[in-house]
Amino acid sequence: MSTMAPPAKKSATRKSPKNKAKTTRKIVGDTLVETQFSVDGDATETRTKLEKTPAIRLKRLRERAGFTMQQTADYLAYAGATKGSGLSTYQRYESPVQHGSGKIRAVVIEKLLRFFVGRGNPPISEDDLIPLAAMPRASGDAARRLLASAGGDHGFTQALVSPIFSQGAHGVHLLTVLYRAERGVYMDEETIDERSFGIGNITAANDYRAEDQFTVLVADGHASRTYVLGSQLHCVKPSAVSMADMQGKRVAFKVRKPEVGLAEVVVGVVHRADGNQVEVRAMDGKKLDGEVLGLVIGRYSRE
Repeated sequence: MSTMAPPAKKSATRKSPKNKAKTTRKIVGDTLVETQFSVDGDATETRTKLEKTPAIRLKRLRERAGFTMQQTADYLAYAGATKGSGLSTYQRYESPVQHGSGKIRAVVIEKLLRFFVGRGNPPISEDDLIPLAAMPRASGDAARRLLASAGGDHGFTQALVSPIFSQGAHGVHLLTVLYRAERGVYMDEETIDERSFGIGNITAANDYRAEDQFTVLVADGHASRTYVLGSQLHCVKPSAVSMADMQGKRVAFKVRKPEVGLAEVVVGVVHRADGNQVEVRAMDGKKLDGEVLGLVIGRYSRE
């Protein structure tokens, strides 16, 4: 009786793992060198001058605007463009080695339009920022808002804060633009208190000391029911007026956000002035917490 040998076991064959496409980056002198490896192992090298990369161009604009990386990251995080503290994420945007030569997310540039435009010397414009944005293939909300920003919805013309006459001409005293009323643009209080935006189109009134007067630029449309975008508000320091003078009047107001250590400047209305206590409400009636920067006594806007 013959016996059959058991069938031989087939040896398992292991497939070698497929190569993955990847990109390596390094800086050689003043050039970013990117090497892209295909799944087949083929390599393609691209060289880009560092100063032409969106990362370095963004860095230069931030420095020109006078903000630190932390301030910019805090603003983006509060505005919802980045997650968490945002610093590590934002650092990548300014690093050619980490971010590469590609453009930057449209939602980030959209938020930075509100933060950077009009600041710096020379003033940053929308045209400086929009070319850095990676526009979505489909025209989503971020793309539409970004294009709207290019049309002037969020920015303002720097000519609005240039003087009609040179300082001292015709005996006039042109006032400094100390603040921008720009709801949703947050920064630390020291930056708000120390920065200014050139000479305005408004002359000092005789009713108050010139040093107690300044102007505020309406730099977004939040006060559109009352002021034209780009209007300059003629303001007097609260120390130069009485509480009675402030009752029911509009004021430039610094709204504090203690949970993030930042603040914004808006236009509000004094709802109640009693003794040393002032209650200010936003245009929509919401109570505000912060500090009165100035009483609005007039305005200027171009046609």
